[in-house]
This record gives sequence, structure tokens and C-alpha cells, in this order.
Amino acid sequence: MSMKINLKKLDILFLSIESMLYIFILFMDLGKYHRLIAFISILICFIYVVLNFKKNNHDDKIMLIAFIATLSADYFLTLHSKQVLLGTFLFFVSQVFFFLRIHLSNHKIDDKIIIVYTFTYFLCLILLYLIIGYIDLLLIVSLLYYVCLCLNMIYAWITKHKILLFAIGLTLYVCADFMVGLKSSGSYVTFAQGSIFDILIHFPINLIWVFYLPTQILFALSTTHKKLKEHTYV
Repeated sequence: MSMKINLKKLDILFLSIESMLYIFILFMDLGKYHRLIAFISILICFIYVVLNFKKNNHDDKIMLIAFIATLSADYFLTLHSKQVLLGTFLFFVSQVFFFLRIHLSNHKIDDKIIIVYTFTYFLCLILLYLIIGYIDLLLIVSLLYYVCLCLNMIYAWITKHKILLFAIGLTLYVCADFMVGLKSSGSYVTFAQGSIFDILIHFPINLIWVFYLPTQILFALSTTHKKLKEHTYV
């Protein structure tokens, strides 16, 4: 099974720049410029989406708003590392628009889908409370975001209107945010030294960005390669 992608000159330029930034972010000591370079890599994804935007295309409008929310979230969390609650909420907003991209059909959404998302969220919220014994506002918003992300990923793969690059991107997104959760869990749980979770947290390469930048690149490409399908060759 393979994928066939017809790349345009803009795609090649976009991927070349992002590949260079990816290497810088993961393997080079950028010092105080690390956050800036990381933010620029997301900004370039946004610029790619804007350059390919078609105002009469409903899907392009959804993805443009999702990228605005993502870029705004990264402004607070990646560039400045402040306003964690607001940044997390903005990431949730981007997931809401991904939800619309997956489920919006004929300007309406199946009520059963909304029930699945709502039930899953409150079930996870109750389980989280039973496990750690308390809930704060950041946990509530973070769980809201992560549940929406995980369900979006599942439905992106099983929907009959599957956009392959988008589905792969959401899968990598789950991996990236799993690492975010691990690195942010110190206030809530303690992992034994030498455990798999402890090893992942202290891995010499930033595993969040191993997954996160490819995620945003695939989201951007999914706006111009919507009809990309899987091809099986015998």
C-alpha cells in the first residue's frame, strides 16, 4: 500500500523550509531562539494555508479558522509559555473546527455524534476525578480538548469522506499531546525513576515536536490534497 502525492512548486518550497526548521528544532542548540524558531514553523504552516485559501470553499474556511486558533494558542504556549489555560482553550477551539470538518454534512451534525462526544467527556472527567481526587479548571479544559482530539482522530479514519493526510495528522497529534500530558503531569502524579514514562519525559530529543510539527504540516497539506487516497498495488 502506498500514497501518490502530486507536489506543486509551493508544496516543495513549503516542505523544504519546514524540513530545515524541523532539524533545527530537534537537533540544534538554538538557545533563546528555540521558541521563536518553533513558532515560525507553525506560522509557515498558517501562511501555506492562507496562500492556498479559496473563499468559496467551505472546507478551506473551516481549516483557516482552525489554523488561526492553533497559531494563537502557540503564540501563548510556544512563543511565550504563558496563559496556559487560554492557550489550551484555543487548542480546543481548533479541535471544534476539526470536528466540523469531519462531521458537518449538509449544514447539520448527527445528534448521535454529539451524544458520543459528550458522554465520553463526562465519563473521562469522572474517572479522572476518581483517580486523582480533585479537578481544577485547567484539567477540565485540557480533558475537553484531549477527548475531542482523540475522538476526532478515530472518526477521521472511519468517515466515508476520509482525508488521508488529515487522519494521519490527527494520529500524530494524539502522540504529541500524550507527551505534553506526560511532561505536564508532575503536579498530579509521580512516575518511578527508570519507568517507560520517566524515560519518555527525559528523552534527549523533544518528543513533543517530533510529532507536533509533522502534524501541522500534514494539516496544511490536507487543505490542498483533499482527494489523496490509499493505493494498493499487487
